[in-house]
Amino acid sequence: MLVISFIIIGVLELILFAWRQLSIESPIMNLRTFRFPMFSLSVVLFIVVMMLLLSSMLLLPMLAHLPSSFVFGIKGAFIFAGVMSIIALFISLFMKRVKPSEQEAGLNQPESGTVLH
Repeated sequence: MLVISFIIIGVLELILFAWRQLSIESPIMNLRTFRFPMFSLSVVLFIVVMMLLLSSMLLLPMLAHLPSSFVFGIKGAFIFAGVMSIIALFISLFMKRVKPSEQEAGLNQPESGTVLH
């Protein structure tokens, strides 16, 4: 019950902070940037990827340590390649849905060896 009450207090404070930042003239954190869908998507993807990365760095070696006697660092090195492939798969699935235009991706820029007159 105590944890749930702290979560409720935190959400209420977050709502109060957002309302205050949107209502004053010069905010500390400009929350109006979340109106742009690409920015909002990139923030959400960053949060999800960091959650995956940090949980894989902390929880998987601890869980892998239980049945055997290897050191955490060695198990983390074993698990690292698999976790990175899972994260790469997750990112590639989202980036297939959001295709930037050629202008945004920088595909229409001249090559480095090209001489412009």
